[in-house]
Amino acid sequence: MPGPKPACAAHRHRVALPDGDRLVLHDDCPEGWRTGGPTALLLHGICGSYRSRYMERGAARLKEQGVRVFRMDQRGCGAGRGLARRLYHAGSSSDLARALQYVGRLCPGSSTCVVGYSLGGNIVLKLAGESHDLLPRNVSGVMAVNPAIDLAAAAAAIQRPGNGFYHRYFMKFAIKLAQGLPGYAEGHRLLPRLDSLDAFNEFFYTRVWRFGSLKSYYEVCSAAPHLSAIRVPTLIVASEDDPIVPIRSFLQPQLSPTTRLLVTERGGHLGFIGKAQPCDPDHFWIDWRVLDWVEQCSVSSVQCSAMSA
Repeated sequence: MPGPKPACAAHRHRVALPDGDRLVLHDDCPEGWRTGGPTALLLHGICGSYRSRYMERGAARLKEQGVRVFRMDQRGCGAGRGLARRLYHAGSSSDLARALQYVGRLCPGSSTCVVGYSLGGNIVLKLAGESHDLLPRNVSGVMAVNPAIDLAAAAAAIQRPGNGFYHRYFMKFAIKLAQGLPGYAEGHRLLPRLDSLDAFNEFFYTRVWRFGSLKSYYEVCSAAPHLSAIRVPTLIVASEDDPIVPIRSFLQPQLSPTTRLLVTERGGHLGFIGKAQPCDPDHFWIDWRVLDWVEQCSVSSVQCSAMSA
């Protein structure tokens, strides 16, 4: 959609990972923000980065309301290009946990709401539900927008004949990501023909991350089996007409008592463009739902802290 690009002058933090790779956090700190104030971490999808329009708009909205926002570039993406030997994958929850721990140390006493988009939404939900020990204590809530919680179903949807535009776009971006890896130029002649998303995932994720098989990769990294174990306040937003994440993915998994599923009739994939309502200043409906949820989680966290005191 046309419109002015939000002005985001963020400070960059490099976060070291246990295997020597690094990822980047872009710190959008409001003027006057103080220690203990609310924070949020935004996580992009498969073809995204800190510069994705939904990331920039979301950060701008939150920053205007006094929230300190961290836009995370996953391994090899955005400003992290060249800083990792391996690409991020669909279940990189340990990378997200490391980033949240970094935010917790940087902002002691602050609650953090985590918002994931598309593949990033799957990673966020997987972290929230797979292990209570892995989830950093500063996390006050989670939101996932069009999360690909069933990776096999999402991959099949992308590769349908009618989705050729999306498939070509994803493949072009995926190859570009791979080309940013150290050593790619020397070893690219050994690559098989990667003419589908399944072929790319099998070569770069199944083998490099040693999942054993493509089927195992999709099963192990999907968030769906972990949704019933989520304990923090969680909002999942999905749309019935999403061409990439089938709505049936959300019909079978059991949701935890702390999780709310909001399904819209229309919205596409990360679209949710609508008429500006009295409570929304513009037609980017999903941006204002992100703001609402982050503020709600921040208020709830403050109230819980007061009760504990």
